[in-house]
Amino acid sequence: MKTTQYLDLLSRKLALSGKPLSDNQLSKHLKITRAAVSNYRCGRSHFDSAVALRVADLLDIDPEIVLIDSEMERTESPEVRRIWLRLSKKLGRAAAVTMPTILTAYLMIGMLYVPGSSASERQYNVTSNTYYVKLWLTRLRRWLRSARGRDLAMSA
Repeated sequence: MKTTQYLDLLSRKLALSGKPLSDNQLSKHLKITRAAVSNYRCGRSHFDSAVALRVADLLDIDPEIVLIDSEMERTESPEVRRIWLRLSKKLGRAAAVTMPTILTAYLMIGMLYVPGSSASERQYNVTSNTYYVKLWLTRLRRWLRSARGRDLAMSA
């Protein structure tokens, strides 16, 4: 995704009413000047690493995605841009392979061990097990949303 797309998405997400945030309000959330947001909108500059991390945090997506997108947009060399694109694809493949394995392991641990319960209570403590399952399903959904965003960014 491009810098302006991240800004639009962020202003819609942080809006309390149905109306997106103004650039002035957005600059306060990002802790940057109004002129910096204007420069992002006009294409005169792009996110630096600190702003990219704040954007990722506010959007609740992987910071690697925003960092790679901002580096790809910032660079003027097609060769360097191709390297960033290859790196983002490698990260996407690595996450696609390791995430299900990690998720399965955590779900198994969560079902076998519930902190603060004795061995005889573990098998009956359904509420805590449900909590762990919901926790990891939430994390999986978040990861899938970020992976989907990465796929959309690569196709643009």
